[in-house]
Amino acid sequence: MGRFRLRALSTGLLLALCGGVLHGTASAGARARSCQLAIPYGATLELHGYFEGVPGEGAAPFLARSGLPGGCRARVRAVVRDGVAVPPAAASLVVRGQWLARPLRRGMPPEYAGTLVVRSLEVDARAPAVPLAVRLRAVVRERLDALYPARAGLGEALILARRERLPREVRDQWARAGIAHLLAISGFHVGVIAGILYLLARRLGLGPGRAPLAAAAGSWAYVLAIGSPVAATRAAFILAALAAGRLLGRRVSSLGALATAFIALLAARPDAIVSVAFQLSFAGAAGLVLLAPPVSRVLRTGRLARLPSALRMGLASGIAATAATFPLVAWHFGYFATAGIPVTLVAGPLVAAAIPGLLLSILLSFVSFPLASIFAGGSDLFLQVAGAIVSVVVDIPGAAVWTPRWWIAAATAAFAVYAFVVRGLALRLRPRVRATLLVACLAAALVAWPIPALVGRGGAMELVFLDVGQGDAVAIRTPGSRWILIDTGPRSRTFDSGERIVVPYLRRRGAARLEALILTHPDLDHIGGANAVLSELTVLRVLDPGTAAARPAYVAALERAQARGATWFAARAGDRVSADGVTLEVLHPGGAADSAASDEANDQSVVVLLRYGDFTALLPGDAPAAVEEALLDAGRIPPLVLLKAGHHGSRTSTAWSLVEFTQPELSVISAGARNRYGHPHRVVLDRLERVGADLARTDLQGIVRVRAFPTGDFTLSVERCPVLAEC
Repeated sequence: MGRFRLRALSTGLLLALCGGVLHGTASAGARARSCQLAIPYGATLELHGYFEGVPGEGAAPFLARSGLPGGCRARVRAVVRDGVAVPPAAASLVVRGQWLARPLRRGMPPEYAGTLVVRSLEVDARAPAVPLAVRLRAVVRERLDALYPARAGLGEALILARRERLPREVRDQWARAGIAHLLAISGFHVGVIAGILYLLARRLGLGPGRAPLAAAAGSWAYVLAIGSPVAATRAAFILAALAAGRLLGRRVSSLGALATAFIALLAARPDAIVSVAFQLSFAGAAGLVLLAPPVSRVLRTGRLARLPSALRMGLASGIAATAATFPLVAWHFGYFATAGIPVTLVAGPLVAAAIPGLLLSILLSFVSFPLASIFAGGSDLFLQVAGAIVSVVVDIPGAAVWTPRWWIAAATAAFAVYAFVVRGLALRLRPRVRATLLVACLAAALVAWPIPALVGRGGAMELVFLDVGQGDAVAIRTPGSRWILIDTGPRSRTFDSGERIVVPYLRRRGAARLEALILTHPDLDHIGGANAVLSELTVLRVLDPGTAAARPAYVAALERAQARGATWFAARAGDRVSADGVTLEVLHPGGAADSAASDEANDQSVVVLLRYGDFTALLPGDAPAAVEEALLDAGRIPPLVLLKAGHHGSRTSTAWSLVEFTQPELSVISAGARNRYGHPHRVVLDRLERVGADLARTDLQGIVRVRAFPTGDFTLSVERCPVLAEC
């Protein structure tokens, strides 16, 4: 038995090594061939191709046959600007628009290197026809619009794996309820399709050996038609293996079929191993294979044995899949849906019942639309009830528990210790003793894990300049692990930095409350994410310049702060925010620099001086050079250890007089990669280089983290490789 385990471990390590080599090779090749990375921010493009989905609330994939640099054929994300006609379904198009580049994070495919904002489009009559699968999806989409006008986007997600038209609030609610997997084409959906096809095959006279093969073949046709999502492809592989075993009269191991699908998918798409969908799909399937049987045996003991068998099977499957995917969900998304299992037990059957109805109503619509509408009414009711359940659950306190990453690391260490003690030493312990030992290991790890970090911190505070693109967001962690946030980054139709970057980062670091949120001024690149921050975190007070701004994002932030009980102040010179020895003093607006300011938003930007012992940092927002010089003349700015370049490195800020007087050791520039403004400007970089300041830039290095000590010393680290570098 020991030799078998050693062989299994060796095989697993070998597979991991091969996967890493394949992924590295594929990533290097893809990066070298990715013409999307060569498009500068703000470039005007004319692309010939077709949409693979319909642009809705978010961006949709557009396959460009020509028009990209180097004449390559590649996929880009495109969003249709307001006022532009909706593109015809399944038509070859000529689209013209502006390219908004964004940093390509590690593991993301090249199509996410930017977004094309379409300003005009027209049908390209001379282009070849779009692929048959795209045309079939367009026909299904039209039928969904006619049969399910209120929930066409939800139906499209359930049977076509397209979520462009699914409202963001619906996606967020289903994710918080722990049933986002029901919205993605996965093994669940393919299993439903295969079950229907199997029953049809048996009704048509196929025997028990050939019917599974027909169901597997039909499932593969369906998976290929919707674009081969990872989870659906995995399920189709497993179905094919099981059907082949049934036909040959051989027993097929579920774990073996899963491993075969894993290796086949990894060989076909090596870069899929870094995909969250790939990881969750195989982790969930492995949980069902390995954990569901022992959980089911536990549920058959004691009073639990009185439960109906169908309910016990559902509970066992839900617990097994949730336990297997919990570490990945918590690691990648920063929270764990505590209500996921019970909601899945209720909503899962409703969705399972709706999928056949969706397909049948679409097929019947080609024969009799009134008859199809009858079936559509029943399916729509199932979806409506499932949505109502989700809406109720997400409002329950504790339905989603935010989970810092160190919890996952500590729990992993605890399980490793437990496995070594129990398995490695071959101890024969009673189940209750084992359970007690496991709980003790988990408790000890969660208590002990932060101690080295707290001791090693040595009274340090942190300044974290988040990579939010062309905008600002600075998180400050005090030595006592309290948090202050200055600005929240930008927001657009397709991207909310508060929701996608700021809140997840703070949650992963264990932040649940902000002592203060300082919004330097009401421009969208600074306050765009404020609504998400105020919605997800407890904020004690909000400071801003106090000037009225009739902007939707600003008004939404005001209303959210009022609803959440946060106190809103107008920041004025002399105001202070202090915590654990860290003091943030407002230098502007109000006071000495007012004579240099106008009614422009940038001129009223909140300027903050941070002090922590001998460590000093100036965070000027977008204040112009005139404000900087007025503060210098008034003696409000001391020599600095750190200077954040004003206005993202624009030549209108970070004046030479400021740089020359303060002599900063480090300057941080927060700007978007290849932004259309040319930030940071060469003049500003030259000024900082002349005084010998070290430079750190979010556009090149990602998240910039500065650990500062009361002695004035600091350490600098970054959390992403440069965008175009080979990492």
